[in-house]
Amino acid sequence: MTSPDRSYDICINGAGQDAQYGWDVTHADAERFTRDLSVSGNPVVVDNVTGLVWQGCAYGETGDDCASGSATQTDWSTQLANCDGLTWGGYSDWRLPDRYELQSIVSYGSHDPAIEAGVFPYIPRSYYWSSSSLANGSSAAWSVYFKDGPVSSRGKTYDGYARCVRWGPTPHSARFVRDTTTKGHPIVNDHEYSPSVATAAFPATPASYLWSSSSDGPYAWYVGFNSGYVDYSGKIYYDNRSARCVRSGS
Repeated sequence: MTSPDRSYDICINGAGQDAQYGWDVTHADAERFTRDLSVSGNPVVVDNVTGLVWQGCAYGETGDDCASGSATQTDWSTQLANCDGLTWGGYSDWRLPDRYELQSIVSYGSHDPAIEAGVFPYIPRSYYWSSSSLANGSSAAWSVYFKDGPVSSRGKTYDGYARCVRWGPTPHSARFVRDTTTKGHPIVNDHEYSPSVATAAFPATPASYLWSSSSDGPYAWYVGFNSGYVDYSGKIYYDNRSARCVRSGS
């Protein structure tokens, strides 16, 4: 039996996107982020889910409310250097976030900007660079469009904003473990291209579009597994997209 689609309610009432570490359906928005103003003019934001510490303003902005200065929009290489050289909030170990870290602060229940604006004020509604290069070439890198949340690749010479991060990435053991003990029904526990998935764990994945359960009214989010971009489209216009089902781990 298929449960009713509650993803829109979860997105609006939770602290980000569906199934975000199990956080969305069990915690209030105010619990997710802590904005620290202890260093005047240099706010930092602690993500209580991921443990990452974020620059509280877009790079170039200053002030407790980020209303001073001007957000810097420049090419990918310059933004890498900007974050590497940043001293902010009493710390100097900042870096440009990877694509997954950057996407983790997108709020798919928000629009224009697609972020918790009370925690991250004065955010330009445009592209923000990640440190992650596209898997099939070094001339493009991943970015997040913080007006409504899509994740896409862009040429590194184009301009984009930056929000620096510190701590992590934390070393982990192998991310995926493929369990084939149930014959004919392999179970997968939670930088490739075409398909952009760990093929050893997810064999025969089509290099095409897969639906997610996350929606916003008549629209739903999907992932393009040719390169890994994330976008949304009308639910009823593209009914031939694939799906990969998931269940809670034990």
